[in-house]
Order: sequence, then C-alpha cells, then structure tokens
Amino acid sequence: MTVGGKDLESPSSKEGACPKASLQKVSSAHASLKFFELPLGASNKQTTRNPEPSQWVGEKVVSNFFQKTALCMWEDIQDKIMRTPFEYIPRLRPEIAMVLSGIEKIHADGLTSLEEYLNSCLKRERTAKLSLERKELEKRLRSINAESEQLSILSCEKAEAIDQQELEIAKLQDEVNTLESTPTITEEAIEALATVRKSMEAAREEFKNFKRKLCFMPICPLFLLLKTL
Repeated sequence: MTVGGKDLESPSSKEGACPKASLQKVSSAHASLKFFELPLGASNKQTTRNPEPSQWVGEKVVSNFFQKTALCMWEDIQDKIMRTPFEYIPRLRPEIAMVLSGIEKIHADGLTSLEEYLNSCLKRERTAKLSLERKELEKRLRSINAESEQLSILSCEKAEAIDQQELEIAKLQDEVNTLESTPTITEEAIEALATVRKSMEAAREEFKNFKRKLCFMPICPLFLLLKTL
C-alpha cells in the first residue's frame, strides 16, 4: 500500500516505523474479530475472558492506523526542514504542500494542528535569523559612527588649520601692500618684499594642498553606511 509517496509494506528505517506498528495493531484487532465470529455455542469461559464486541470498533482501528501514518509523514517534513538551510526552506514549500495534502486525505482532523506547528517553526527560524542580521547591522553601524566621529574631529582640526593659514596669508598680504605703497623703495625694502612674497606663495601653496587633501576625505556617515551595505 502506498500513502503519500511511501510504501507502507516495506518501510525504511525511520519512515516505516509507524506504519509497521499500525499494521500490527490492525492484525491484532483482526484476530479479535475472528473470535467474536465464533458460533453462539462457544464456551462461556472464553466469552467472559474477552471484551464485549461493542468495545472493539473497527473504525477506530483504521483511524489510528491512518493517524500514525500521517504522523510519520509529518516527521519526514520536520526532518527535511531541520536538515535544510533556512534560506532554502521556501523552495520546499511545494513539496511540503504535497505531503500536507496527503496527510489531509488520510487524516484530515490532525492537519490543522500540524500546519500551525509548521508555521510556528518557520516563524521562529525566521525571527532568529532576522535577530542575528539586526545585531550584525547594529555592530556595523556602531563601527561607522565611531569612524565618522574620528573623521569629524579630524575635519575640525583641518578647518582650524585652514583658518590659521588664511590669517597668515592675510597678514602677509597686508605687509606686501604696505611695502608697495612706500614712496621710496630702498634695497632693504626690495629684499624684504621679495622675502614676504616667497613666504606668501609658500603659504598659498600649502593652503591649496591642505584643501585638496580635505576634499578626498569621506566624512559623511550615510555615505559610509551605504558603501558597506
């Protein structure tokens, strides 16, 4: 007999454990049925030692058999889910639906509780995975915030240095303007002016390099977060 894609008469190690027990139950019940079919003149001794015919219900025996078979099919689903990485479980849904359909055919009363349990298992697995992902993202965000804070401090230091350079350049420019406005320029004034010009050009070049380095520094936390995702 084949139920849900399984051969119940030649079960494998795990899948056949429940159907075999069910078959034994049916055989035992069948033996009892033969006894109750004895002629009415059978000994009263045997009759008193055995239960009344009304206590043995064939429908219940069949129901128990199908219930055990359904549970074995359900164990197969659980085993498959446990051995499958979570990200691949959605691919099993068509096959799981097919097995559940088989369970419904042979034991419809127990299907609702099995489906609820399955959904509960999947929900727990999904929640655990999302929790791990959230912790990882929070860890990365803390790291990015720390880097952003360091870059912000460095940026402030760079800004202060730029302001200082601008002040130096402004002072040098004032000196140049003063020397150029002098009516009579002596040799000493010419040499002083040349020295001031050299200092001013050097300060300007250093200021340009400073700005160029600052432009290449990514200090936006949002940019860093998007870059790492």
